[in-house]
Amino acid sequence: MLAEAREYCLKGLQLDPNNEDLKKLDRQIGLKISEKEKHEAQVSKAAAEAKVWTLNFELFSCVFDNCFGCMEVTVFVY
Repeated sequence: MLAEAREYCLKGLQLDPNNEDLKKLDRQIGLKISEKEKHEAQVSKAAAEAKVWTLNFELFSCVFDNCFGCMEVTVFVY
């Protein structure tokens, strides 16, 4: 939707390059697009980090089970 709004602004500016309202609106739309792209990048980074954490945890669990899963655990009560 932002891309469509920007497209209309640019078409309007082609017809009237001195239209200050359209220039201002185009700048505002550009800022919103930048904010959206930044937010999407942050979400993508967080998802990738969560995936790495999950894979590391699964790997740790597998190694732990293979190394210590057959050992008898003694509980000490003080």
